[in-house]
Amino acid sequence: MRSRMSAKAARRVIGVAALAVLLVADLVLSDRSTQNRDAGRVEQAAERAPEICPEKATESLRCHRLSTGVWAVVYPPVEAPRQSTAPAAPATAAGEPVLWDAGGPGIRPLDAATARRSLPAWLHGSTVVALVEPWVTNTVLETCLKTVEEIAAGDAISDERRDDWSRRYQRDCPLEEFRLDPREYAESFRELQAKEGVFRGVYAQSFGAVRATGVFTELARNHGWAVLDAPAPPPGTTAPALLGDRAAAVEKGLLPLTECGSAPPSDPAAAAACTQRLHALLVDMGAGAKRPTGPNADDYARMTGLLSLSADLEGNAARLKGLMAAWPKFSDADQDLLDKGSFHFTRRYGDGQVLGEFVGYLANVCPAYPGWGHGTGAPADKPLAAALTRMHYPCSAAAPVDGTNWNLPKPADMPRLLVAANAEDPVTPPTAAQAWRTAHPSAEYVEYRYGGHIKAPDEADARIARWITGLGS
Repeated sequence: MRSRMSAKAARRVIGVAALAVLLVADLVLSDRSTQNRDAGRVEQAAERAPEICPEKATESLRCHRLSTGVWAVVYPPVEAPRQSTAPAAPATAAGEPVLWDAGGPGIRPLDAATARRSLPAWLHGSTVVALVEPWVTNTVLETCLKTVEEIAAGDAISDERRDDWSRRYQRDCPLEEFRLDPREYAESFRELQAKEGVFRGVYAQSFGAVRATGVFTELARNHGWAVLDAPAPPPGTTAPALLGDRAAAVEKGLLPLTECGSAPPSDPAAAAACTQRLHALLVDMGAGAKRPTGPNADDYARMTGLLSLSADLEGNAARLKGLMAAWPKFSDADQDLLDKGSFHFTRRYGDGQVLGEFVGYLANVCPAYPGWGHGTGAPADKPLAAALTRMHYPCSAAAPVDGTNWNLPKPADMPRLLVAANAEDPVTPPTAAQAWRTAHPSAEYVEYRYGGHIKAPDEADARIARWITGLGS
């Protein structure tokens, strides 16, 4: 195993300059159709790269290239001004670095300024370290991107083509090169401790909670802690549950944006009728006979567009409400909005070309949950789940259907655990947080409400910080 890991690590080794170009990317995808071909700008960035992230300390950040082949980015403490009137949270222990896994997967590391804005106030005074997903530094080949392009667009693979496509996918996309697996995650963590000092904690968001299990045993040995913010479902969750719960959470989040939601009925029968009308609308948009009067995008584009916009239900409330009210008389602007949302959600350029993020996403998510290909197919009367199933077809075609490469440690090997659950999260619904509590009953629990994915309010900062320092909740 050691020799395989070493070869894998060697193939991941790249120059500092190449990594630095990637460090200035944003956390979320934007519309890249006008910026992805600017070779001159990339070349200039490469020339400046050594000044951005050399292998020595800088004012804003520094990097480590680890023996596992994984890169780590270190963000030194920077006191940022608080933006709210909430009581100041107690600082975490001075000098103790914190591992930050921002989840994703399929996201790039952040520049120091963006990273600090993305972190909660209780981490402002801490040294924060993030591991870089290997697909970022180990280039995803064009042949691989081309192979998954049709899947990202929602094209169906016939039974006759299934075996051939699966063989091409496994041949063209060496997924082990693009994922963080448990062993190298743990080994990278231990090596970082030798460089940065003992880690007492990990702050894991969304899918980062799954990967953080790889260092739970080490944290427990250090008498450490883990804060899981809006966590993805824990290891052991099945793929059908993963997709079905997410689709259900999105549908629930859309209900307040309908006519019924503006004045929710108190009568249970009337409330149920509202839910049924919304479901019928989504079925019609996803698989019904009606077609929009604007550009004739397919059902997959509409559903993935809705899934994308629903990741920020609060910020996109007016847009989503307008789309549902307009159906089927979509304007060109309505359809353009859904198209852009679909490109964002499935990680494609405006011309349909797949981004490396999509392969990074598949490489990490597919082996994290068992059961792909066994009940993950969703019927037409569940259009959101059906769209998610189509997007994750490679998991059924090429991933082990009964295995997972992440596992929860035994209770004795678990660190102190705090689960921060967003009761209105449409991406990692509260059922996921509840599953973590079931798996680890002694975990503390903090609940907040935000119509979107991961945005714990300032008022939670003090409670979390008191919990970390052992002063209670």
